[in-house]
Amino acid sequence: MSKQKRKKGLHRKMRRGSSNKGQNSIPPLCDNTPGLDIQEALDQASRLFSQGHLAEAESLCRKILTMDSESIPALYGMGRIAQMTGRLIEAEQYVSKITFLQPDNHEAYNYLGSILRDLGKLDNATRKFQKAAELNPLSATAHNNLGNLYFSQNKLELAISSYQKAINISPQNSNYYFNLANVYNNNKLFDEAIASHQKAISLQPNHVGALYNLGLLFRDLSRLDEAFQSLKTAVEYDPGRSDVIDSLIDLLNNFMPNTEADCPYVIAQKSLQQVNKAYSSTSVIADETIRQIYQRCHSILSLHRLSIETSTSQLFRGEVFDINCPRHMKVFETFRIIPRYCFDCYKVFFEPRTVMELFKLLLLFDKIKLPNNNTRKCHVEKRPGISGTYKGFIYCKSLDEGKKILNIVQPIVGKTISEEMPISLKRGCSEFQVAYPSYGLIDDDKTQQMICSEEWLAQEVYADKNLVINENENPNNFTHNHSGFTLLDALVMRKWLAYAAKIEDESYLKIVE
Repeated sequence: MSKQKRKKGLHRKMRRGSSNKGQNSIPPLCDNTPGLDIQEALDQASRLFSQGHLAEAESLCRKILTMDSESIPALYGMGRIAQMTGRLIEAEQYVSKITFLQPDNHEAYNYLGSILRDLGKLDNATRKFQKAAELNPLSATAHNNLGNLYFSQNKLELAISSYQKAINISPQNSNYYFNLANVYNNNKLFDEAIASHQKAISLQPNHVGALYNLGLLFRDLSRLDEAFQSLKTAVEYDPGRSDVIDSLIDLLNNFMPNTEADCPYVIAQKSLQQVNKAYSSTSVIADETIRQIYQRCHSILSLHRLSIETSTSQLFRGEVFDINCPRHMKVFETFRIIPRYCFDCYKVFFEPRTVMELFKLLLLFDKIKLPNNNTRKCHVEKRPGISGTYKGFIYCKSLDEGKKILNIVQPIVGKTISEEMPISLKRGCSEFQVAYPSYGLIDDDKTQQMICSEEWLAQEVYADKNLVINENENPNNFTHNHSGFTLLDALVMRKWLAYAAKIEDESYLKIVE
């Protein structure tokens, strides 16, 4: 519940009546404040709460409860304030007292259930929501709360049933359709999820959550034009919501809609795609070339007033293939074992010495041709405990392929960027090498490399049966990354420059000035 709604709720409860007793005066609030009767004190506490003066409202509610320990509005007030300030156990105590005093108060049971849910007491919370629904079968809120709780516990059939009951009671509430759509999507009932999101949007056209989730669903189903329309509309309604912007930019990074839509993101993207057309991977990359490219990208963002940011700090080129890294890292973090797949993962590793060299490497990665169009990545290093600053990788599926790619790219980098840039062959992820140094050792005869033990293989089978692995946020809808610059490139390059300034790498000045 939003803060605004909580305030209105408290105001409503406080004004509903003071207590089960008569009007009693309370001590003055200060020396020059006259005594107030309980109803006046409740009104004042409600005003203080609505103005955000929680401490003063709480103090007044406490005074009321010293005069009337069964004042339902004051108990509600104390429960609300305690919940908002993170004192959930205290909030539970106040609202539990309301249900004791008024055992037929279904709203109190709903509220108590939400507090117990936040405390992690899920079974007890379920019982309170069920009690609220029993006391008032037409409480859509109770059924919706049950749906949310069942969904959080992955009890999908019960969640669907609860949300449908809420919809039957209150068919004009867009949030109930939105919640139902998310359960359908989680249960891979995609047609039903689409229909429910669309119903939510028809009831509330500016429902950004439904527009956003519908866009992601269309993206996952490779219905990319529809994904673009949903995400574009979501951004128009909420231009400051970063996750929506990130998803739209990520979609445009590999896909251009079949429309000349009046959308600054699309127009800017088309202009950015023309920025580096003239460059060849056989030419020396001059500092001035990088400066001009970045300045053009920056001017395009400025022209279309795109004052936006991205949470991403890495850029890809080449083939897209799903190596299931989230699963592998989850297995490693949980069991401290390196998954079998990662024993065949090799990378040609580049260490640009300046942000200028990182920009040049990205430009080279965009143009260079490789036998298998291997995935390549540039990024700045922000992982705790991992050494280095600027990095580039070309992903290989075997040691032999890694050696071949190294022999191809080393002379090209020497000619176009610098012969001094360190380039080597490494195995898997840095986290694995930190935990097991022998994993990273590579010998020409391949006889002394660390191998995956039978014990680890058995643990990996166990992990797949018992771990809950989140699916990759960006499903594999594309066979290759784009060529040419995009909005994502321009935003990430800007982050690289900020990083360079922070670590006092003065080469960034040659790019921005």
